[in-house]
Amino acid sequence: MRAPGAAAGAAVALLVAFALLVLMGFGLGELIRLTLSSVDLQLERHLVASPGVLMTPLQAVTYLGSSVIVLPVMAIAAAICVWNSSRRDALMLVVAVTGAFLLYTTVKDLVDRPRPPVPHLTNARGASFPSGHSTQAAAIYGALAYLIARHRRRMNALITSFSAAFLTLMVGWSRLFLGVHYPSDVVGGLLIGGLWAAVTVAVLSGAGKRSVQNLANPSAAGSGIDGPIGTP
Repeated sequence: MRAPGAAAGAAVALLVAFALLVLMGFGLGELIRLTLSSVDLQLERHLVASPGVLMTPLQAVTYLGSSVIVLPVMAIAAAICVWNSSRRDALMLVVAVTGAFLLYTTVKDLVDRPRPPVPHLTNARGASFPSGHSTQAAAIYGALAYLIARHRRRMNALITSFSAAFLTLMVGWSRLFLGVHYPSDVVGGLLIGGLWAAVTVAVLSGAGKRSVQNLANPSAAGSGIDGPIGTP
């Protein structure tokens, strides 16, 4: 009887965190618009004028934060988790990516900041703050880094974490050089996506992880199954 209560507690914790991040994103977006707009624009005008030969690589890198790439990566990673009897990890990945998408779309609608008035070197739709690519990249690659690093030796874990951080930052930089976001949009996206990934990991891989796994896999309830990724 304790499992449903713990699972409900995890759901409530995620909902509260989601609401707080929406409020934080809205407040940050409004603060930036009121205080940093001119600085933001000057920086963006400088960055968008200097991609040069990096144009094609940047256009490729930016896709690593788009739903076209993020969703298949999530689906493949979640399928591997399920195959290895770690449905809890699969659930964590789905919540991390889905929550990140809902977070940035909600905050975009609330802040409604126009895109920078500079040449856009790639297609971009909707409001500017926060960067959706940066938010999604921070969430998916942060969650994946956690799942991979926790089963590696210290040095390999550090390499995995550094690689995920580098990839995420590259996605953010690409949005700046392609002219579709202000610097503060990218910082806001990285912050929101990173915090959401951290909350998701803490809640779904924390003290209540067995109950959450039972929620994702009812047949395992009461059986004591809680195998990590890679466990057959």
